[in-house]
Amino acid sequence: MPVLRHTPLTFTAEAILRIAGGARTPRSDAPSSGDASSSGGTRRFSPERQEKFRPLAEEMRVLALTCAAPAAAWERYALESAIPETGTVTLCARPLADPRDEGDAVPPKGGGFSMPEQAEGDADGDETPRLSLFLGESATYLGGAAYVFAAVTTIGPELERRLAAFEAEGDLLRAYFLDAAGVLALESASAALRRLARDCAAGEGRSLSPTLLPGSAPGWSVEGQETLLRLAGGDRLGITITEGAMLRPLMSGSFLLGVGDFEGKKHPATLCRGCARHETCLWRQVEGETPEPAESGSDAREEKA
Repeated sequence: MPVLRHTPLTFTAEAILRIAGGARTPRSDAPSSGDASSSGGTRRFSPERQEKFRPLAEEMRVLALTCAAPAAAWERYALESAIPETGTVTLCARPLADPRDEGDAVPPKGGGFSMPEQAEGDADGDETPRLSLFLGESATYLGGAAYVFAAVTTIGPELERRLAAFEAEGDLLRAYFLDAAGVLALESASAALRRLARDCAAGEGRSLSPTLLPGSAPGWSVEGQETLLRLAGGDRLGITITEGAMLRPLMSGSFLLGVGDFEGKKHPATLCRGCARHETCLWRQVEGETPEPAESGSDAREEKA
């Protein structure tokens, strides 16, 4: 089972300032910004306040680099069907072999993967185990996919512990900026995995669907994280899930990517505008702040569990 660790973290203090100073609905523990400018409902730090907070942003950037442990786990599953009318997708419930393993050939474009071995104990002896997911209207984005990446990412629990310590001490300003740094660190892990998926797809003459996140993708509830956690093997990274379908450590995420032939399909690059939290989301402001590595294997280490 593949795991990606040690993703380089290259975000800047300026990126932290842009996120911390641009939250559309400031958290209760956010710094006061009475002298901030506003445009289109978005609060921005004034130049004076940016200069004031820049040393703190740099301090929290350095702290994040020391305590974040970015990692990602994933598996690939053959897609049997995606039915927009019912909002359901059906996967083969056994993961595909990694095509980079010795002896495995990369599946040709347009050709299906060999289905995983039959499950023992099936009544007819010829049934492949399947799993149906309800993605609502987001199921349409997987039409044309040959398989999917089920993925989870995390930066581990240490940054969350440091953040909680700042809050317990009443140092809400440092907690706020460290939280912004954590968002950037987690997005770095996600971006590295998306790059790996894109490289894999390109090598097969295929492309990627939009990134589908439970709780954000239209029609797919946050409860979908439980299934993704299991499919991706998130337990290998120590990730758990609460009864309310929230991942722990807190700085963790999950997503699904389709890989296939989407020629002629007008998929948006991002599904942000369809999300109910579009106007208040910090994640949306990360876009462009964490460039994906030019070579996914140069500084990041991949391992097999």
